[in-house]
Amino acid sequence: MRHPASGYVQGINDIVTPFLIVFLSEYCDIDLEKLTVPLKFTELKEDVFFNIEADCYWCLSKLLDVILDNYTNSWPGIFKSFSKVE
Repeated sequence: MRHPASGYVQGINDIVTPFLIVFLSEYCDIDLEKLTVPLKFTELKEDVFFNIEADCYWCLSKLLDVILDNYTNSWPGIFKSFSKVE
């Protein structure tokens, strides 16, 4: 709803994953080398999950503010980048 021009974009979840790991690491002992999350994260309080979800949402939203042209119809940001490379 915040970025309606982008519509559905496959792979956005891959962009959110690093945010999720970083925010979870504040509450869990995450091995950032192996990217393993201990099962204890399920013991976190519901409000912690809501806060992590909100933080991930706003970080993704801010990132999309910058790269949105790469994810709209006809990909103007991608073609602009291609022309720079040429």
